[in-house]
Order: sequence, then structure tokens, then C-alpha cells
Amino acid sequence: MKHGILAAVTLGVALCVLLAVAACEDPTTPAGLQPFFDASPDTVAPGDTVEVSFTVRNPAAYPRTISSSVGCLFMLHTYKGDQEIPWKGTDYFCTGAIAYRTIPKGDSLHYVFELVAAEVGSTTSAALPEGTYRIRTEMNTSQLPDLETEVTVIASSIQKPD
Repeated sequence: MKHGILAAVTLGVALCVLLAVAACEDPTTPAGLQPFFDASPDTVAPGDTVEVSFTVRNPAAYPRTISSSVGCLFMLHTYKGDQEIPWKGTDYFCTGAIAYRTIPKGDSLHYVFELVAAEVGSTTSAALPEGTYRIRTEMNTSQLPDLETEVTVIASSIQKPD
């Protein structure tokens, strides 16, 4: 009987320790980081500029570090359907060095890119076909998911407010 009570108490203590450890979040992993990705405006004419914004918010009460296998945290790619059609502004290079970015507690990491609704290497902005394009982040880290947003390219130029 004495061994049964001792075993039950030991098991209870072990379960409490296990639950306490499981409830603690490891500050070296980015679980809980909040990534956002958007493009503005979402409708453009060939040759217009699109501002692409990528933000990672750290709501935790301590800093978080993200590592990437190359100097860039992500690469931008543009697709129409399944076909990649590189837009001007997506043709950049990254270093081959591992990079670390620390996001302070309650702060954000923010990147803004300007893309042009024209194919890389084209001499005329009219070369980009009409339709819906997906702009995708292809992350150079396993710590964050790839994200997408859409931009529609129309034939006529957009009326801009005065």
C-alpha cells in the first residue's frame, strides 16, 4: 500500500512538471510571431507601381530571433496561374551568409518593396498581360510560412485621385 501511494505521488509530481514545461514557451522559437503580407494598390495598369509590405509582429514579452539561410529573409516571386512571370523589383540577390534578425518584445520587423507591373527585362510596360497575379514570399527560413497576396492588372490606366 505504501509503495502504491508513493508511486501515485511521484506520478502526480511528474505530470505537474511535464505540464508546467509544456505550458512554457521557448523564447528561442518564433511560435506566436505574427506575419502580415499585403500589396497596395490591388488593381494596377501595366507599368504602375505596387507597394508590397511584409511585417512580422512579435507580441511576446521577450525578443525573438529569426534566422535565415541566406542574407535575405525571403524572396519575392510573381505568378499568373502556375507560371512565374517576374515583375520589375523582384530581381534582387542575397548574400550566401546565414543572417539573424532579432525582433524586440512588442515590436515589428517591416520591409517595403516597390514592384512595377512589368516583366523583368521588358522595355515596355505593356508587355505584362492582363489578369490576376499572385505575389508570394518564399521564405529562406523554416520559422515563418510563405505568404501570398493578389494584384489584378487591367488594360487601361487607373484614374488616380487629385
